[in-house]
Amino acid sequence: MGLKSSYHPQDQRVWGHFCGAFGMTPGLVLNATAGGAAGRSKDDSCVCNKNLHLGSMKPNLPEGHLEAWRKYYVSFWRVFAAIEADLAAAGLPSLSWYDALYELYLAPGRHLRMSELARSALLSRSGLTRLVDKLEKEKLIERKSCPKDGRVQHAQLTEKGVEVLRKIWPVYRAGIAGYFAPHLDAAEAKQLAAVFARVAAARKPPGTEPTA
Repeated sequence: MGLKSSYHPQDQRVWGHFCGAFGMTPGLVLNATAGGAAGRSKDDSCVCNKNLHLGSMKPNLPEGHLEAWRKYYVSFWRVFAAIEADLAAAGLPSLSWYDALYELYLAPGRHLRMSELARSALLSRSGLTRLVDKLEKEKLIERKSCPKDGRVQHAQLTEKGVEVLRKIWPVYRAGIAGYFAPHLDAAEAKQLAAVFARVAAARKPPGTEPTA
């Protein structure tokens, strides 16, 4: 399901933790190509502005940690936007579609309750509803009622959904390989994966598994 390149599987794990440290899966973030944070400048996109006043609340935030966050934040959005642009140029759906479909692909029987899909993909209920509507319209998933409880809806991945995953992945993989992996050696990749895994685990929503 991938392309031959200098990319190493470790790079995907690092990228997963890189995204997971934001509390989101690699593609389910704001639409960077439609005026999202990726289109903002470094100065107006960072939520950690030096001039932000929180009244008497003064959390301990060393300058080095603040600078690390800023570099992380800007680099994430730039890489994300570049991958989204590559997908658009190839006539493929966005990473938000990929992530939802991939969560279903990994699930037993390739289906999840809507609540489980929202939790694993870190989507709001309204965000999930909009995305599922689009995926169902394209016949990439099917809605099914739970046999044991008709009030519970499941999302079932279709064969067409699997085909779309396989089309998106080579472009996605090439983006990680081209925009992210070249800037890390093996030791740095391992170190970053450990750091981002700790950050992501500390903010893990209830009922979700660690980012793989």
